[in-house]
Amino acid sequence: MKKFGVKPRVFLYNRIIDALMKTENFDLAMTVYEDFKRDGLVEESVTFMILIKGLCKAGRLEEMFEILEKMRENFWRPDVFAYTSMIRTLVSEGNVD
Repeated sequence: MKKFGVKPRVFLYNRIIDALMKTENFDLAMTVYEDFKRDGLVEESVTFMILIKGLCKAGRLEEMFEILEKMRENFWRPDVFAYTSMIRTLVSEGNVD
């Protein structure tokens, strides 16, 4: 799309990142997220939810906590599904404190 001068919108980025996370292409999903930020787009609640759930699935807790902090800085709150993903991941990692 960019090749043709069309700037992708948040919705399209969210769909791409979500598909990549669901197919366990975590590194590529995060690369697309970096492109998202470089394009000057602002995350929506859905963007954060997709990232948190995907990073939990990947067991990438440090990155997940960074995204959670950024989410809070932007005054968004995780939904019940994001909290469930975080709790499951932390418990499976033996981190119950």
